[in-house]
Amino acid sequence: MNISERKREYYGFFKGTEEVDAAWLRTVEFAEAVGANKILFQSPRSFKPTEDHVNSMKQFFKKIERNSFRFIWEPRGEWEDRVVENLCEELGLLPCLDPFKKPLSKRDLVYVRLHGKTGYRYSYSKEDLSQLFDRVRSYPEAYLLFNNLNMYENAQYLNKLLSKMAA
Repeated sequence: MNISERKREYYGFFKGTEEVDAAWLRTVEFAEAVGANKILFQSPRSFKPTEDHVNSMKQFFKKIERNSFRFIWEPRGEWEDRVVENLCEELGLLPCLDPFKKPLSKRDLVYVRLHGKTGYRYSYSKEDLSQLFDRVRSYPEAYLLFNNLNMYENAQYLNKLLSKMAA
């Protein structure tokens, strides 16, 4: 979908616009088509914890239909842990946080994105991955998304740890 320059201001940031509403309905359509039951909302660093942004989030999540979806929110930028937790609790969202930078939520599901401790080029050590495994293994459901240069190798090692536990 091409969005003209003059229309771009109506998209994103959970704005209460027809464009955001239409984009949401399209997201639901895609999610249902592939059988997804979780939807990740990733906000950019420019989506700062201002009163306007928080209010937009509240209005957006209170008006949309949840159907059978679980909603996950990955805040980027300088959001305080307490603010993220409070918003997620109020709006029925699961926070997506880096477990090496912030504590994990005490919920039935954990969803983490691993961008690397020092950035995309970081390769998690076996010790890092063992610590990660220990942090998430008590959750009934856990999703770990590696988003670093060595994502395949890191995921393979973590899979070995899971295999050892299952044996």
